[in-house]
Amino acid sequence: MILVGSAAAKFRGAELGRPMADIDVIATPVEFETFVDVNKSTIGKVDIDHGHRARIFPKPGVKRRIIEIDFEDSTSDKLLAAMDHNMTVPLLNTVVQVAGFNSLYLTKRSHANLPGNFEKNLQDLLLLKKYVGAITEQEEAYYQQRKKECKNRFEKFRTSRFTMDLPNEDFFELSNHVRVFEHDDIHKAIAFEKGQPVYQRCKRDLDRAKIDRDMFLALPPDIRIHMPQEEFMVIGIERFYMHDRSMNQKQVYSRGLVKTIRDLFTGWFQDFCLDNIDLLARIPDHDFLSRFETAEKAGELALLEKSDNDRPVSLIDQAIQMMANKRYEDAESLLQTLLQGGGKDAVAFYYMGVSSFNRGDRISAEQNFRASLAQDERNWQAWNALGVVMREQGNSDEAAQCFRDSVGHKADFLPGLLNLGQILEQKGETDEAIHVFRLAQDINPHDDLANKAIDSLLKQL
Repeated sequence: MILVGSAAAKFRGAELGRPMADIDVIATPVEFETFVDVNKSTIGKVDIDHGHRARIFPKPGVKRRIIEIDFEDSTSDKLLAAMDHNMTVPLLNTVVQVAGFNSLYLTKRSHANLPGNFEKNLQDLLLLKKYVGAITEQEEAYYQQRKKECKNRFEKFRTSRFTMDLPNEDFFELSNHVRVFEHDDIHKAIAFEKGQPVYQRCKRDLDRAKIDRDMFLALPPDIRIHMPQEEFMVIGIERFYMHDRSMNQKQVYSRGLVKTIRDLFTGWFQDFCLDNIDLLARIPDHDFLSRFETAEKAGELALLEKSDNDRPVSLIDQAIQMMANKRYEDAESLLQTLLQGGGKDAVAFYYMGVSSFNRGDRISAEQNFRASLAQDERNWQAWNALGVVMREQGNSDEAAQCFRDSVGHKADFLPGLLNLGQILEQKGETDEAIHVFRLAQDINPHDDLANKAIDSLLKQL
C-alpha cells in the first residue's frame, strides 16, 4: 500500500497550505481487503464507489480522518508499486509506503490539465515542484501511463445548487461578444517589446492562429516564457479588467493565467505551461496595465466592428448591477434594448430569465432560458437555470436532463453537479446520486451540501 496526496507530502516534510480532507492510499485489491480485516476494530463503515475506490470511515468517537483507498490495480498503480519509495509509516495497524516527491508531483501533473480542481492542482504543482529531483525513466513511464489513464477515466465519468446570485463572472465566457478592442492591438500595446508580441515570432502565417512548435522551441528560454505571459495579460485585460477596473496587476495576471491555461490552451502548449508553472506563476516585472491604459487613451486600440449580435459590455454590466440592487424591471428594460430588432444574444436572454426568476415570473424565466439555449446550446448556466424551473414545476425527468446538459458542457460546474445529485436523490436513484455528489466533492471537498448528502444516502444503503 502506498500513501499519496497531501498526507504523503506532509510526511515528507511539505505542507500544501490547506486542511487535509482525507488520507489517500493506492493499494491492490488483496491489500485493500487485508487492510479492512486487520483494522476492523477501528473501522466504522466502508463505502465502495465504482467497484475500485473505497472511503473508510472511523467508528464514532474515533478521531481519525477518512481514508480513501483506490484499489483499481491499474497499470500505473503497478508501476508506482514497483518503485523504491524509501519511507514507511503506520496507518492504523498497517505499515504503508510513502510516495516520494517525484511520484507525488507526477501524479498531480498527470491530471492537472483536466478542468476539475484546476486552481487547486496548480497550487499543488507549484509547491511540489520545489522538491522534485531528476525524473528517472521509470518515473517518466509511470507519468505517461497515469496521464493516459486519467484522461480516459475523466471522459468515462463525464456525467451530465443553483442560485441566482449576482454578479456571476462566468457568464462572460458564454458569449463571443464580450471584447471591446482588437485582440492583436492589445497584444502589441502590452508586449514586453512594445509593438512586437512574441507570438509573431512563432507563426509561419500571421493570418492564422496556429503557433509553430519548432519556431517556438527555437526561441531563447526567457522569450519562450514571455509568450504565454503576454497572453495571460491580454486575456486578463479582456475577460476581467474590462469589467472591473479596480483590479490590480496581480489579480489581472493571475486570473488571465488560470483562464488561459485551463480553457484556451490545449495540447503541447498547455503542457509547456503546466511544466513551467513555477516560472509562469511569478508576476512579471512589467507594467502592462499602464501600457494598456496609455494605448487606450491614445486611441491606439481599434474597436471591434459591431454586428447585430454584438452587445455593448457596459449595458450588460449595468443590468447586472440593477439586478444586484433588485431593480429587476429596470434591468429587463435595459436588456431588452439589446434584443430589439430581432437581436439574438444568448447572454442577454439568460439574464432576462434570471431577472424574471427573481421577481417570481417563472413562465417568462423559462421562455428566456430556452431562448438563450436556442442561440447557444453550450450555455451551461442556462441549462442549469432551466433545470431549476423544471424542478419547481415538478418535471423531475426534464430537470435531471437539464442538469446533465449543464455539466456536460462544463464538467467542473459545481452548482450543476449539486443540482443533479439532488434531483437523482429525489428520484430514488441512490447509487448515481452518490456518484454525482462524489464528483462535486472532487471539486470542493468541503462542500457541506455534497458531504451531508453522501452521509445521508449511505445510511439508506
